[in-house]
Amino acid sequence: MRGRQTSSVTNGCGDKRMSTKIITTSLKKEITTKWSIHFPGMGIYKPMWLMNVCGPLAVGIALLVKSDKTVYEPMMHIHNLCVPDENVSLNIPVESGLIYIKSDDDEEYINAIQDLKRDTYIPFNGDVDFDELIESLMKHYQVTLYKANLLKIMLYLAVWSGSRSKYENIKKFVDLQIADNLGIFGDISVRNSFISTFPNGLDDTEKVRETVKQQKQLLRLLDLPQRELNVTE
Repeated sequence: MRGRQTSSVTNGCGDKRMSTKIITTSLKKEITTKWSIHFPGMGIYKPMWLMNVCGPLAVGIALLVKSDKTVYEPMMHIHNLCVPDENVSLNIPVESGLIYIKSDDDEEYINAIQDLKRDTYIPFNGDVDFDELIESLMKHYQVTLYKANLLKIMLYLAVWSGSRSKYENIKKFVDLQIADNLGIFGDISVRNSFISTFPNGLDDTEKVRETVKQQKQLLRLLDLPQRELNVTE
């Protein structure tokens, strides 16, 4: 994976000069449209933010404008709709090779798109198989810096599924990681506080599913492309 860098432009004399074009409201729309062409299964949630919904997860690509307003950073993320929230979070992010892209770049963003499609743990298009997603999340757990959040999302997915066997398998994985990796919490009190936010097993399935419905409406996600997360026994 490449280190953090920015794209550059070349003038007619052949020397490279960094772009200083400010990312205005109109330019945000242009950049968003340019990106959306490469992700036809995603809708535009807001300028510089592509998104769709897969089961109880919002799946997004945020194009984060940096402080000088001449570069932006692409970031893939998910948001857990099983938990009430007033805003969409950038949870379990995947950065596109840690690249800052210049505002008027027409080439480097393609590399960023290729990075995201290569490194994502959930497909950007089409319906998704539940078991395949969980397998992918377990693999991503080994490399992500957001291990605690990922464990929590996996457990909520298990409850949402309503499947006893899937819940037990995922719960076993989550419990094992928590027991063996106290370091991801810092100390026992933080760990215990974190565990207290977990759902209460399959008894919470209907409650969780209702929360997902409410969150889709509250966060204005219903107009975005909707995908199925297919659960089969």
